[in-house]
Amino acid sequence: MTIPFLKRISSTEKAFFVRQIATMLQAGLPLLRALDIVTEQTKNPNFKIILESVGKRVREGYQLSQAMAEYPQVFPGVFTAVIRSGESTGRMDRVMLELAQQQEEDNKFRGGVYNAMLYPAFVVLAMLVIGIYLVFKIIPQIATLFAEQQAQLPWMTTMLIGIVNAITRYWYVFIVALAGAIWGLVSFLRTAEGRAFWGRLVIKTPIIRDLSMGIYITRFSRMMAMLARSGVPVLESVEIIHDAMSNVLYQESMDDIKASLERGLPMSKPLMENPIWPPLVGQMVLVGEQSGKVDEVLDSVANYYQDRVSTNIRGLSSLIEPVLIVLLGLGVAFIVFAIFVPIYQLTSIS
Repeated sequence: MTIPFLKRISSTEKAFFVRQIATMLQAGLPLLRALDIVTEQTKNPNFKIILESVGKRVREGYQLSQAMAEYPQVFPGVFTAVIRSGESTGRMDRVMLELAQQQEEDNKFRGGVYNAMLYPAFVVLAMLVIGIYLVFKIIPQIATLFAEQQAQLPWMTTMLIGIVNAITRYWYVFIVALAGAIWGLVSFLRTAEGRAFWGRLVIKTPIIRDLSMGIYITRFSRMMAMLARSGVPVLESVEIIHDAMSNVLYQESMDDIKASLERGLPMSKPLMENPIWPPLVGQMVLVGEQSGKVDEVLDSVANYYQDRVSTNIRGLSSLIEPVLIVLLGLGVAFIVFAIFVPIYQLTSIS
């Protein structure tokens, strides 16, 4: 079932919803009463509509997991699987609390990544805005001044004015070409070949490789640990994690793990054989399988790679800042030599 989304339902809102339900269930409130209270307190109008529909389904005799499964765009497979396991074992409050903690940890992790890249993104945006203002407002006026004075211009000034004239005269051509290139790239990435190409590119690009690998390992380990503690069968857990992986190479790895489990082999075997997983992951999972503590081991793996990704992100952010400063300095130097030096020469002659 789908509804027109006027406002996006954030992962923070969903995590807060799950924690509220878990807290009220632990306090002894019936599920329907807890749903009514959370629905009444929800400020997002679209989320309120969905929760009202979920509550209506539960009143009609549906399980909570069945009602939530009607909105897969809001409640992904991990939500319904964990809650379904809680319904079957009678541990709804415990599994929903575990789900809330996992969602909050994911939100904290994503927030750290976004915050680390916020400053570089702001600098790039500021440079873009200033560049657009120069191209369409300042430089055309200066070019008119040079033309009226019939000044002999340096090659940098001539090149800059030529580029600006081309952009201002044929801006619609550049916009159409850019839109066409973006549309073509997006269309290609939606195909099976495009997703495979992008997956290999991400895995093989030096700096991005370590970051993406750490993110996928953290996601796999934390979700698998939570599903194992919730009592979800391992095959179903692998299927759920398959859908949570956006990189086709990791999705294929989930298919390999599932096939291996169906043949009675341990999960550690395909992890150790696939090069997209560091040897540490397979070895740690093997230790967990031998000791019967796979969930604890996977939590340790998730924490390790989450800290590693956070460190890499901070290092990358620190590296980007001086690079942006150098690029900004080069841009300023180019404008000074291409624009202000000829202006100074003209004023000196006059």
